[in-house]
Amino acid sequence: MAADNSQTFPELFFPDDARWASRAAARGEIRRLARGLYTPNLDEPAEQLIRRRWYDAAALYFPNRKAIGSARRSDAATSQICRGLA
Repeated sequence: MAADNSQTFPELFFPDDARWASRAAARGEIRRLARGLYTPNLDEPAEQLIRRRWYDAAALYFPNRKAIGSARRSDAATSQICRGLA
């Protein structure tokens, strides 16, 4: 069974050290969802995780964007992000 990393990392994060993240993903400690985007959630399917946390993923990629909130309820926006990250 995989180690429970939920206490160590947020559910979606950009690591400070890409080399460390790559090694941790290879060891099965975290999972790469997209370029630079990782999660310690090893059980939930990636598409489901991104559908549930798409707003957080978008905020990581676009931290200064205020317009993301207006699309928060849009299924079309969710689909676009899922296609781009999965």
